[in-house]
Amino acid sequence: TGAEVHELRLQNRAHKAQHARTDFNQSSTNLEVGELGRRIEELTSQLVESHNESSKLRARSEFLSGENTKLLSSGAYYDLNQERMGTEALHSKLRGERDRRAQLEKELLSAEDHIVSLLGNKEAWNSSVLSLSASPH
Repeated sequence: TGAEVHELRLQNRAHKAQHARTDFNQSSTNLEVGELGRRIEELTSQLVESHNESSKLRARSEFLSGENTKLLSSGAYYDLNQERMGTEALHSKLRGERDRRAQLEKELLSAEDHIVSLLGNKEAWNSSVLSLSASPH
């Protein structure tokens, strides 16, 4: 009958639509799984690189620790500390000498100014004495 054929066609369309949705969802899932697989490969590669770098750094740290132990036992750190303290003492003396030099320069300028002032006053006094002696009484 026509109604049954029509009903079968509707069911067929519904099944085709359902299969299309399922196929679409499955292909979307497959794409997502593929992207996640690539991301996992990338992260795994980065993890291996990080592990290798950590191993190198650990080995370097152990080497430097051994070197520090050698330096400690050889007294090099004590010598370096003595050098540093000597350098600090020299810097302190240098600052003191600079301060002293600045003070002496200041005193020298003050003395020079005083001499100039005295000489200027003497010349002024000499000029007044000369002018008094040159004038008739």
